[in-house]
Amino acid sequence: IGISTSHSDMASLYQIADVYVAPYRAEGFNIPVLEAVACGIPAIVTSGGPTDDFVTGAFSRRIDSTETPRPVEDVHGAWLEPNVDHLIDLMDTMLTDEPWRRTAAISGPLHISRNYTWDLVVEKLVDKLWAA
Repeated sequence: IGISTSHSDMASLYQIADVYVAPYRAEGFNIPVLEAVACGIPAIVTSGGPTDDFVTGAFSRRIDSTETPRPVEDVHGAWLEPNVDHLIDLMDTMLTDEPWRRTAAISGPLHISRNYTWDLVVEKLVDKLWAA
């Protein structure tokens, strides 16, 4: 049986970091990015993936990426290949730009609280279900 971590302990763990770095090739949603941003931590994420739906330049930076074909069991598929050199540049820039990180620490949680509460997410889901 796994050990549960309280919400406040998780927030404390996120807040130890200066930046949350999440390069990925394939991802369903990447809720840890949303959690980190809600805790006031700016994020670096792969451009072109699902995080494009909820991150903004006010609190995150996007890693340049290239879509790469990856067939799986005769099904055409693709993944994103993050540019490692760009990732390194972004990490260096974010660590040295303390004024931007301070601003991101305010704008990120504000964006999340205005757009991603449980009530708002459920309302959007219900609206989409009824529209279908």
